[in-house]
Amino acid sequence: MKIKKFFNKHNILIIVVIILFLQLVFQLADMQITKGEYYKKLSENEKMRVVEQPAPRGKILDANGIVLADNRPSFTVQMIRNKKTDDNINEIVLKVASILEYNGDEYIDDFPLEIKDKDGQVFFEFRSRDEEQSEEEEMRWKKQNGIRSDYTAKQVLDKYRKKYNIDNKLNDRDALKIIEIRSLIDSHGYYRSYIPVEIALDISQESVAMLETKALELPGINVVYKPIRYYPYNTLACHILGYIGKIPANQSDEYQEKGYNVSSDMIGITGLEGVLEDELAGTKGKKWVYVNNIGRIHKELDKEPPIAGKDVVLTIDKKLQEVAEKTLKMRIDQMKNGELPFKPGVKFPVDIGSVVAIDVNTGGVLAMASYPNYDPNLFATGISTEDWKALNPEYDRIDPTLPRPMVNNAISGAFPPGSTFKMVTATAALQEGAIGVNDKILTKGSYTKYSRTHAPGCWLWNSYRRTHGYENVKDAIRDSCNYYFYEIGDRVGIEKIAEYAKKYGLGQNTGIELSGEVSGNVDGPQHRTPYAKSVINNALKKYIDVDKEGNQQIIDDMIKTPHWGHVRAKLKELGLTDSQLDDVFNIVFRWANWSYWPPTNTLSASIGQGDHNFTPVQLANYVATIVNGGKRYKVHLVKEIVDKNGQRKMVQPEVTEELNVDDKYLEAIKEGMWMVTQPGGTASTYFKDLPFNVGAKTGTAQYIKGKENHSVFVAFAPYEDPQIAVAIIIPGGDTGGYSADIAVEIFKEYLKIDDNETNELIYNGLNR
Repeated sequence: MKIKKFFNKHNILIIVVIILFLQLVFQLADMQITKGEYYKKLSENEKMRVVEQPAPRGKILDANGIVLADNRPSFTVQMIRNKKTDDNINEIVLKVASILEYNGDEYIDDFPLEIKDKDGQVFFEFRSRDEEQSEEEEMRWKKQNGIRSDYTAKQVLDKYRKKYNIDNKLNDRDALKIIEIRSLIDSHGYYRSYIPVEIALDISQESVAMLETKALELPGINVVYKPIRYYPYNTLACHILGYIGKIPANQSDEYQEKGYNVSSDMIGITGLEGVLEDELAGTKGKKWVYVNNIGRIHKELDKEPPIAGKDVVLTIDKKLQEVAEKTLKMRIDQMKNGELPFKPGVKFPVDIGSVVAIDVNTGGVLAMASYPNYDPNLFATGISTEDWKALNPEYDRIDPTLPRPMVNNAISGAFPPGSTFKMVTATAALQEGAIGVNDKILTKGSYTKYSRTHAPGCWLWNSYRRTHGYENVKDAIRDSCNYYFYEIGDRVGIEKIAEYAKKYGLGQNTGIELSGEVSGNVDGPQHRTPYAKSVINNALKKYIDVDKEGNQQIIDDMIKTPHWGHVRAKLKELGLTDSQLDDVFNIVFRWANWSYWPPTNTLSASIGQGDHNFTPVQLANYVATIVNGGKRYKVHLVKEIVDKNGQRKMVQPEVTEELNVDDKYLEAIKEGMWMVTQPGGTASTYFKDLPFNVGAKTGTAQYIKGKENHSVFVAFAPYEDPQIAVAIIIPGGDTGGYSADIAVEIFKEYLKIDDNETNELIYNGLNR
């Protein structure tokens, strides 16, 4: 009975607790007494860490699966804080810097100080990407880092020598190496949390071997694998692909919330790399590791592998892109050097150019070339100050024709279209009934309806005092007859011309998946009046309240009648004193006159002159819309996006505008463009030996008085079944025909025409 009571539930529970307690005491004694020394050493020598595993960016491929942007293996030098690195950090970083320099590698250096040799002496200076802003940047940096504004570079160096306890025996060059790396480490607030700091990227195998060999001398230094963005064809399609770079300071919070390491992660900055960052970036992995007492990883516990970013397949054809870039550069070089076969010795002031080829039935871009270009590989690990300056030249004037390698002239350069605009005027006049397809106009050379003394003339009249005689719309497109388009433009009016230009997508963004696209503008009162009014309001607001009741009506009246006396009277009516009036009169009078729209402005706008400004991508899509039956597609570069499971997201062609123009009118315009390339047409010389038919239009766009005209050319092929439309602009290239050979080579590549199947093109001067 006593035994039975002893084994009741209450006593059993007490016994279990006593046993567990004794077991715990035994284990603690074993750990602290028997194995105490072992665990002490383990705690001193090993620490568990979670290490991020970078995810490879998704690839970017052309329409045929050729990789245009990839990843390649590389090695990165990281530093992890521990007791031994803290005790010897100056010695460690100097050794690392010396090893890297010995093998021609570089460490990350954002410190603004540099030492230069000059006339045998060493001096110090602050470096900057922008020479004009260097002083401003220096002052900002000094303020951020608590340094007196009057400190010289040498005084800054001495201050940092003290800050980092650098041995006085070390020369200034070695001291600066320590300062550069330690300031980099300091800029990473998480360094003290034992998270690795990257101090060198993409180092050579020689540096890897030396760093591994000297591992015991370099506590806290690890060499780890990291994928680096790689563009196998260097400059090819650089403005489409874009480049990657460090996360901008003003976006650090945004990216930190997304899980980026804002100090070391690279993101897409421009082009598709930037626009499609979320798709291309991938998801980081994690690795749980033991780190020993010198900060080196020696044992892996577990890991979550990274997930690579999605692949992006483009509409671009690599071979066609190569032809476009090669022929554009060759033609520009020929123009600059006076080597045009048909203009030997004549040099043209050309520095930039662009070519765009579009699939007329989808809006997909087949090729997009912009000159000059750049190599995005320069940015993969951080671009040098010297390279950055070379790619971003500073000019003393604003001029869109000056070379800027980073600018995509295909979408960011808006230029006058010249006679390539005449198909817009023809569309408006035909559809609105101002002219019929077969109606003929007697062209008289000089258009005297509004003035006999300042009458605009056809190019044939101005050059040879001849006329084109009777012309219908097809003849006029073939001959590029200004007189014909003056007349039909005057009949239909500027409002309708502007309306149809916008239907074609001119003067507005195309929707292409790239940042930096400019809209340009369609000339006319609807463009000039609001712009001029904003300038005038800005000039007047320092003296009056321009929004006061009645003031805008006075300003509108002034703009409608921009005569000298009328403008002065209206400014007086606004309450300006004589001195105030004298201050603003010139700018008000100039812009009021610019906005005024007399009938002669419509004549100029009808032939593509005036203040029309369009991008090459707009012009290519405009031609595509003409020849596909009046459907304007959203221009796009992305064909599909593919994840790592093979799931595909296709980009479907999207119609953004239906012209609703009678088919017979579009066919007449299309036929007129075909006649341009036939005997007697303005571009016949360039296309006469091709085994397929082409439609085209040349354009010679006036720019600024005293400057060379722009060469503008648009075309499509084949004529019977249009598939591809091309637009080419070479500012300063004189006349549109000089760009025609570029289109010839693009069409031959696209339609897979071998040079052996055709006679050598007369005047092409382009060797493929």
